[in-house]
Amino acid sequence: MDASAVKLPEMQKLLHKIMQTEAEVVFNQEITNEKKTLLISLMSLLNNYNDELGANLERAFKNNPRNNLRNALSIPLRNFFVSINEFNDYTSQLISRENKFPLTGSFYQQEMESTIEESFALWQKVVDRLDELLIYRIQGFERRKQFILIFVAVIFVAILYLFIGFYLSVMRTVNQLDMAAKQMTKGGAISINLDSKDELSMVVRSFNSVAIALQESEAKYRSIFENSVDGIFQTTVDGKYLSVNPALARIYGYESVEQMLAQIVDVKTQLYVERDRRQQFQSLMEANDTITNFESQVYKRDRTTIWISENVRSLRDENGKILYYEGTVEDISQRKIAEIALDKANKQILALNDLLKLENLRMSNELDVTRKLQQMILPKDKELALIKELDIAGFMEPANEVGGDYYDVLQQNGRIKIGIGDVTGHGLESGMLMIMVQTAVHTLLQSDENDPVRFLDVLNRTIYGNVQRMSSDKNLTLSLIDYEQGKLTLSGQHEELIVVRKNGKLERFDTIDLGFPIGLEEEISDFLSQKRIHLYSGDVVVLYTDGITEAENEERQLYGLERLCEVICQHVDGPAIAISQAVIADLRSHIGKQKIYDDITLLVLKQK
Repeated sequence: MDASAVKLPEMQKLLHKIMQTEAEVVFNQEITNEKKTLLISLMSLLNNYNDELGANLERAFKNNPRNNLRNALSIPLRNFFVSINEFNDYTSQLISRENKFPLTGSFYQQEMESTIEESFALWQKVVDRLDELLIYRIQGFERRKQFILIFVAVIFVAILYLFIGFYLSVMRTVNQLDMAAKQMTKGGAISINLDSKDELSMVVRSFNSVAIALQESEAKYRSIFENSVDGIFQTTVDGKYLSVNPALARIYGYESVEQMLAQIVDVKTQLYVERDRRQQFQSLMEANDTITNFESQVYKRDRTTIWISENVRSLRDENGKILYYEGTVEDISQRKIAEIALDKANKQILALNDLLKLENLRMSNELDVTRKLQQMILPKDKELALIKELDIAGFMEPANEVGGDYYDVLQQNGRIKIGIGDVTGHGLESGMLMIMVQTAVHTLLQSDENDPVRFLDVLNRTIYGNVQRMSSDKNLTLSLIDYEQGKLTLSGQHEELIVVRKNGKLERFDTIDLGFPIGLEEEISDFLSQKRIHLYSGDVVVLYTDGITEAENEERQLYGLERLCEVICQHVDGPAIAISQAVIADLRSHIGKQKIYDDITLLVLKQK
């Protein structure tokens, strides 16, 4: 439509130019070729504009949403086209007259003015319709603007509503999480319920899972902390307890944890017997961050003293400063008492050994004294007869004047301890080591050490210290049996244990995994174990040294474990002494006149 408004002025200019040219021709009553050419070109251009005007207006009619343009412009447009056609006919006649001009100037002037008037009439109509269209479009833009503003307002309100709802939901969830976290720190039950199934519910479910896991972990830790046999503690660097468990309060003689925390305010001055022991502890912690087996003598609540062993680690902040210590405490008083007693016995034995050396006794006399000591400390028949539940028979014969085999049967407070061992080599050192073992076993039994593994561990450390002090390379295999009401607890490494049941069934128990040679290494606790065996009436247990199974005849054939088991099975129905005599008799028959190179030791037990 706007293109039509532009075309009409252009057509008016062409009409005006054609009118001037034709006026000159009429006035001069002559038309030159130049004028013809000019008029033809102007008419052609006018016709083109006329066609474009018609096409533009037709498009405008079709695209008019209100359908009012055709009614308003069809008549002016038709009148304008008729005037243009008449004007064209007049001009064509003028060009074809060849200087014959019947038309007068007034007629020409009338046609030209009529065409110009029609063009202005059409242009005015087009401009009026353009104004209407512009106003309509502006009104449409205003309506669209209002619609967009309303739409944006609705969207904004919806977003604001969603944001506020989401914010309130988030804050409600955060508040619930905060309250649950505070409740969790106080040890209360924790559970958050959220009806939605969005990301917040996933966060809440994750929190609930973590909270449940933490509660279970805290419950396990609390159970360990409350029910541990060993004491557990946390202390500040300056020596104030932060927390202790009931076991530690009991070890130190307090009635409750609260009482201990209230009364011990300075570990350094109130706990350790040795004044600078806390300072030694802190120096080690500063250097190493961990301490194991830190042994100290401490005061109990009643000011009596006990021995403890501490395993502690330090906790530091990001700058490396120690925040507090935490660790465990074990009461080792019984072990320390046993060690002190063993040390005293060892000193006596070493003093005896030094005395023998200083007096420079003849070797034969030394050996004779030692042999007599060995024989003196072996269990006597009357001692064995006092053991009501077992029928026991023992036999030992050294290969030289002094042997390295050991066996003993001890009874203390209703408990029976049976031991058998074999020291490497023979002679004075082997005999002395055997006496040391016998003395150590007696001392430990007197100290009420009931655990077989700890019994062997303390015994080994004592013997190892003596062996090192003697600059000796001796060691021994040793098995110990704890007997009580038909139950055997076997520990330590030695030869196999033979059990023949009353019905003749043979059972053999290997001890290779129950211990380690005594006196060979200082620390053997990791190698120690135990095995339990039940005895019934008529069952026979046999302990022996390798002097029996490795005894050779003149053809250098070994006596062997199989032959030993066969003889025991043949005499299982007899008393212990009869079984022992049968084995020794069969062994001597095997050896014959061959020299005995190793000590022979046999111990037979029969359940009554």
